[in-house]
Amino acid sequence: EKCKQNNLDMKQITQSLKAQLITLVLLCVSMSAMADENGVLIDGVYYNLRNSWYYECYDVNGNYQGGQYVNNAAIVTYNPDTEVNNPGSVETYSGDIQIPATVTYNGIDYSVVCVESYAFANCRSLTSVQLPSIILEIRSYVFRYCTSLTSVSMPGVERLYARIFENNAITSVFLPKSLKLIASDTFEGSNLTSITVDADNSAFTSVDGVLYDKSVTTIAAFPRRKSGTYTIPATITTIKQYSFPNDVVLDELIIPATVTKIESYAFRNYPQIKTLTIEDSENELVIGQGSNSYTSLTDEFGNRQYIYPMFRYIEELYWGRNLKFSSTY
Repeated sequence: EKCKQNNLDMKQITQSLKAQLITLVLLCVSMSAMADENGVLIDGVYYNLRNSWYYECYDVNGNYQGGQYVNNAAIVTYNPDTEVNNPGSVETYSGDIQIPATVTYNGIDYSVVCVESYAFANCRSLTSVQLPSIILEIRSYVFRYCTSLTSVSMPGVERLYARIFENNAITSVFLPKSLKLIASDTFEGSNLTSITVDADNSAFTSVDGVLYDKSVTTIAAFPRRKSGTYTIPATITTIKQYSFPNDVVLDELIIPATVTKIESYAFRNYPQIKTLTIEDSENELVIGQGSNSYTSLTDEFGNRQYIYPMFRYIEELYWGRNLKFSSTY
């Protein structure tokens, strides 16, 4: 009788151990399915999959407002076979691409919330990209050297990073209501002639294809390939740092009497402005340092002086407001 009882106890112990082992195996499989993975190919697009993704939140003035965690997040990325020191060097995508709001991998649904830096870079046969409204941010150099790319739709994006449109074929871009923040060089290196924005956007507005803050007191972004004559709005009193991109080309730039200060590096390298007109005013104009190539400016009396454009190595400078200058290179 005692032997029978011992055999029964051993059987129960064995069954219990088997149950625990099965539970452990299932748990390991579940944890494996939930683990972060990089460069996962789903329906022709590469994603970095995250069990949890942290998103920092900012208001329209750039003030940090805390953050939020997104469970099961997917980040659009580049081909993992790309060169180690040259992300996006492998041309992966072509034609028209539409990114879904969710993707499924190993039975788990992931929300597509971000486009990683260089995700579409160097895809010279890519013609258009449509992103879902769930995507919150687009990181740096995403569409760099996409020389056939003419259209990008990003209806829900809140934040844009550096040089997103560098050296592609896009000439105009529409920014959504949701956009809150851009980098100082988001549109640097682009071929844009016009930047427009949803009228209900609370951070930005557009006037004649130029992007301003909502109150039109600051130039947020000037299209690099906008040409002709540009008159800065009279609502602006300061031309802030990085208002104008590299190689901006204008026949004439007219600075109104309301402007009393041009911040350092308001104009980036090699501004090609043929005629600079500063409207008359009794107010002095304080000009910070600027770019890195000499410019020759001639006043209305034919007097020429060599200075740096917007004006490197000069911290402050006062000019009579009744002068009109022409620059030669």
